[in-house]
Amino acid sequence: MSVTMLLQRRTQKTYVTESGPESKDTGDPTRVTEVLDSLIESGFHEINRETNGLVLSGFSAGLDIGFGPLLMAVILTLSPGGYGDLGTELLLASVYSVGFMFVILGRLELFTEHTTVAVMPVLDGRASLAELGRLWGLDLRQ
Repeated sequence: MSVTMLLQRRTQKTYVTESGPESKDTGDPTRVTEVLDSLIESGFHEINRETNGLVLSGFSAGLDIGFGPLLMAVILTLSPGGYGDLGTELLLASVYSVGFMFVILGRLELFTEHTTVAVMPVLDGRASLAELGRLWGLDLRQ
């Protein structure tokens, strides 16, 4: 049974009334199904990416993530206060996310970002565990 069919069954609940059991719709299954299908297509696209593109994207994401701690080190070195200074600590906390913003804006591949959506096509039966393992293996290698 596919994920879509399971979701459609879960949007209906059965209530017992005096006249007997009644089934009531608890959500708009069309809208829910459209969102789920969109996520499955996105995951399927990730699974079918070329090997070179995945490796390069994962490597670039690793470099971009490194900009956050690098920028923190520069700020800490150049700040007149020390690490215990409240202003310096707030500035350090805010620049840490710069690397993550680079990854998101550059649409690069982090293991925790796009590859978790790739599980959905496997659950739906459109992709195999071997294809998912290839995606995860290439991305974790970075």
